[in-house]
Amino acid sequence: MFIAKLGEAISNPAGVPQALGFIPSIIADSPASLYLDFADLTRMWKESAGTNLVTASGDLIGKASSPYGTGYAFQGTAGQLGTYQSAGGGVWRGDGSNDWLDTANFLFAASGGNTCAMKITPNAASAGRSFFGFQSSNRFQLTLSASGYLWGLYGNGGTSAVLGNVDVRSTTFVVTMTHDNTNMYLYRDNVLIGSAPLSGVCATTVGPAIGAAKSGLVAPTGGWTGCDIRKVLLLSGRYVTAAEVANIVAAF
Repeated sequence: MFIAKLGEAISNPAGVPQALGFIPSIIADSPASLYLDFADLTRMWKESAGTNLVTASGDLIGKASSPYGTGYAFQGTAGQLGTYQSAGGGVWRGDGSNDWLDTANFLFAASGGNTCAMKITPNAASAGRSFFGFQSSNRFQLTLSASGYLWGLYGNGGTSAVLGNVDVRSTTFVVTMTHDNTNMYLYRDNVLIGSAPLSGVCATTVGPAIGAAKSGLVAPTGGWTGCDIRKVLLLSGRYVTAAEVANIVAAF
C-alpha cells in the first residue's frame, strides 16, 4: 500500500492517471480561482439570490458556486437562464437564445498567466458561437469556428489566436486555454492544438462570461450558447503546464 499526497498525480496498476485532489490543490496555488461542477446539486440555485436549490432536470440555474474560494457564477436576467440537465451526470444547458452566466469575485490577472479549462459537449448548432470569455480589445475568449473547430483568442483584438482543425461538435472533451507571459496555448484533452505569441493582455476589469462572450461590460445578445457545459475551472495569475493539463483532464 502507498499513500498519495494531496494533489499528487498517481497511477493505478493499468497506468491510468488519477489526479487525486488535484483541483483543490491547484486552486490553492492560484491567487484567485473559480471551479464549477454542474453535477453538484448542493451548489446550484434556481435564482441569482441563491434561495432555492436546483433539484431536478429542467430546473433553471440562476447561480452556481465554487466549493473552493469565494467565486461564483450567476444570471439574474429573466429569459437568460440556462437549465440543469441530468444527462451525462449533470450539465448546464442553454436554449440557444442568449442564455449565459456571469462570474463574480473573479478577474483574470494582468501578469503571471491565466487559465480556463472547461468540460463541454458542443451541440450540432454550435458552429460560429462563443462559449466563454469576453471580446473586448484585450480579450480572453473560447469559441467554435464556422466549421466547428476550437478557436482560442487572446489579447489585442484576438490577434493571438489558435485554431483547431477537427470538428468537435457532438463530442465531449476538456478544452484548456492557458498563457504564461510569452505565449498562449490551446489544448483539447491532453493534445496541444497549438500555441501563439502573446499580443497585448487580457482585460482585468471585466469578469468573463460562461456560455457566451461579453463585449467589454456589455452583456451578450443573440443565440450565444452552443454547448452543454459540465465543469469549469478558472485560474487567475496561474499558467498550467502540459502535465498539469493532463491532471485537469483526469480530474474532470
